[in-house]
Amino acid sequence: MEEACPVNNVILLADCYKVGHYKQYPPGTSILYSYFESRGGKFPYTCFFGLQYILKRWLVGAVVTKEAIQEAKEIYNAIYRSQDAFNEEGWNHILEHHGGRLPLRIKAVAEGTILPIKNVLFTVENTDPAVPWITSYFETVLSQVWYPLTVATISRVNKQVLHHYLTLTHGDSSLASFLLHDCGYRGVSSVESAAIGAAANLINFQSSDTVAGTCLLRKYYHLEGVGGYSMNCSEHSTVTSWGRDQEARAHAHLIKTNPEVDVGCVVDSYDIWHCLEEIFGSELKEMVLEHGKNGHRVAVRPDSGDHCTVLLKCLDILESKFGSETNSLGYKKLPPYLTVAQGDGMDYRKMARVLEVLEKNGWSSTNVGFGAGAALLQKMDRDTMKCAFKCSFAEVEGKEINVYKQPITDPGKTSKKGRLSLHRDEEGNWSTAQEGTGDKDTDQLMTVFENGELLRDFTFDEILLIYLNGVRMAQLTCGCLNIQLHIQESLQALVPTVPSLTSQESHHPFFLKGVYFVTLSLGGVTEAQKFLVKETRVGGWTVYECQNCHFLTHAIKNGSTSVVASTTLIRDANKIQMLQRGDGYSPVFNMVLPTSIDNRPLPPQSPTDFSNDRSPETEEALKAIQQTMAKFLKKAEAQVEGNIRAYSEKQQAALSALQVRARRDRQTIMRMLAHIQTTPDSHDDDPLETFEMDGATGNFRSTPGFTFKDKGRKDDDLLEDETEMVADETDLALPPLVSAQGRSSQPMSVNPVQSLTGGVRNLTLSSSMAIPQVKPQGNVRVAQSLDVEGLFDMEGLMEGTGVMPPQPPNYQSDDDDDTDDSNHDEGIHIPGGRMPGVRDLAQSVPVNVPMWANPRIAKSVREPIIIERPSDTNQMAASIQALARSVHTTSVDLFGDLPRPRQPF
Repeated sequence: MEEACPVNNVILLADCYKVGHYKQYPPGTSILYSYFESRGGKFPYTCFFGLQYILKRWLVGAVVTKEAIQEAKEIYNAIYRSQDAFNEEGWNHILEHHGGRLPLRIKAVAEGTILPIKNVLFTVENTDPAVPWITSYFETVLSQVWYPLTVATISRVNKQVLHHYLTLTHGDSSLASFLLHDCGYRGVSSVESAAIGAAANLINFQSSDTVAGTCLLRKYYHLEGVGGYSMNCSEHSTVTSWGRDQEARAHAHLIKTNPEVDVGCVVDSYDIWHCLEEIFGSELKEMVLEHGKNGHRVAVRPDSGDHCTVLLKCLDILESKFGSETNSLGYKKLPPYLTVAQGDGMDYRKMARVLEVLEKNGWSSTNVGFGAGAALLQKMDRDTMKCAFKCSFAEVEGKEINVYKQPITDPGKTSKKGRLSLHRDEEGNWSTAQEGTGDKDTDQLMTVFENGELLRDFTFDEILLIYLNGVRMAQLTCGCLNIQLHIQESLQALVPTVPSLTSQESHHPFFLKGVYFVTLSLGGVTEAQKFLVKETRVGGWTVYECQNCHFLTHAIKNGSTSVVASTTLIRDANKIQMLQRGDGYSPVFNMVLPTSIDNRPLPPQSPTDFSNDRSPETEEALKAIQQTMAKFLKKAEAQVEGNIRAYSEKQQAALSALQVRARRDRQTIMRMLAHIQTTPDSHDDDPLETFEMDGATGNFRSTPGFTFKDKGRKDDDLLEDETEMVADETDLALPPLVSAQGRSSQPMSVNPVQSLTGGVRNLTLSSSMAIPQVKPQGNVRVAQSLDVEGLFDMEGLMEGTGVMPPQPPNYQSDDDDDTDDSNHDEGIHIPGGRMPGVRDLAQSVPVNVPMWANPRIAKSVREPIIIERPSDTNQMAASIQALARSVHTTSVDLFGDLPRPRQPF
């Protein structure tokens, strides 16, 4: 399905303005180095997640192709209206010198790490001095890690709230992972957003209806099984479709048809109190009890009303019908087969408010489970955590430069300087060293991507371990990478030690070379080829040896979990990555293979010198080798076939588009020929003489006042592939600025201006298309679509004059206090004017949308239009202030005072 994505070209992943940046850096620039951080935001810490998805999805492999370069060239040159805007030479250099792999090095903190804001999270630099601009070029797509990072952080805040109240009212917080259910699939902007956001949430919670998150983790993070669980729940349609008088049968049917699982029943379709007291509390009580005897729960779900009031009354009714018990902390609990679920508009503040009210009324937090949708996956932006990608180092003409920005108007946007490293001291405090002053040996940033290859491939289980334990896992490996130990200790914490050994044990070569005591992480010990691992009993220990590189790697004490690792193991991540990139590394068998055995070169054919009486172990190893190779080749073949299929489909689509264009051009040229033959030979009537060549682009452009149409037809009788080109006659004057006090009430006039002479856009109108008419309404014109006629107006917009009131000063609620810095300093370009013929609105809209009168849309409009502003310019400001007050007064302040609304200038 990735082939169907609107963008599958890596060169089109950048903001347009970055296309020309390669010309803007100082001459002689050879290195550009940038970093990404959360420089502030709503929360004091960041949960880092999602970079690996972006790398695997977009950057790994030979992603730059000849076709991609050509497509990007056509699009960007058209956008810039220039033939040399696109850096074709630079991209061809990447294709020719790197095989289409991106010459970038990305170092990042381990995914799942929780660290304070204002610390570097990852760095990016070019590895080829010929293309330093590529570092910043991929800022756009790499910065999109803001979304999974922010979801993971907000999700953790929710979990903290649950932890607090579970500890307070239950004494055990282990249930927290199942008490917030992800209901956000329908509330996000796309399936991809759902997958990314849900995956980030699954770091914290194991309850989810957004299956796309599990799909992403299985594909990009090696998840086995599923990441989140759900249960069979009703919705209003499955209840109300039975009819109001059959509501009890609807609930009974759900329980009866799902005897082996938990079920959830929405109970507010009609009268929630009747449903709880009479249906569940009386008519279905025995069925609920029987379901509980089978070890399963019934969750009743209110979906309307004030959260606190409704939940308290639900608990009181259920208690009166089914009873309750008091836990050791003095809080009441419903029977274990009953619970209440609340998922109506929940976020962490509302959830905290509900739990606080329950606690004050003597109820344990275990009685209620929550659901969250948009607040968990959608109600956020890049400035929720103030995420930023900035350049901090450059090398120009061989000179190293520490790069930074320091705007006097906003010191909070001051960026970091020089090469950066991330450090954590023994107390767990994090810090970022700038200007290359950090210790490379203690740097917590690891190289995860280099020159098109993913060098660190995290599994979801590893991420969970890092998240739960707050540590970065270290890796120890033998010389050929066949045996790898994943340990919880940091490399700095590894200290050679002398275990208690017998005389026999102490003289064994493994112990003579020195060992570390280690704690295995979730990854444990991995063996790429198990048949090459030899086990030897040495006293009370089992010692392991790689028979390929002959490293004595580790030992496990018999009958215990004590593990010691050899001090000779490779621990440097850079050395491990060099081995993985070396010519001897086999991607099939995931280890470095020798070039000779016993000083004899390896034959190209399969060996035939196995003995006839091969052991079962040898037979099993041969079978495993064959299966591993076959599996690898099958996967590679499928990938290649997929690439070929995608390429073929793309080329076929291009051919189809070319055929359509050719037929259209043929029809146009034939019509021109017919026009010439049927029109008197007059200089004044020759349409071609009204065109002149645009010297800048080589394209024709129209002169003022030019109209080209078939004189034998009426204006509204255009057939398929006919074109109508009309030069613009007027343009809209900019409205006067609204003062800070919002008192400006001067009318905004629209006056004719000189015709524009830009290129003409052809509008192809099919006779089968239903073109909505544009009719005036007061001082605005509203597009009327046939399929929405008579539905409804946008509330409050079509009253009076119908003009949207002017925006008030910057009054903002706590949720909108941050401003995305892309609105200020991220390359915003304001064009000098619209291209002629471009419509301000789509021709068909789902509601009646007011739009300014524009002569570009209907050439019959000739007179200036006067648009008056409404008299009450403070209306919107007042409504927003009231909304902000209502939000502030119903929230629980978990993190200090809410941000104050901005003051007018």
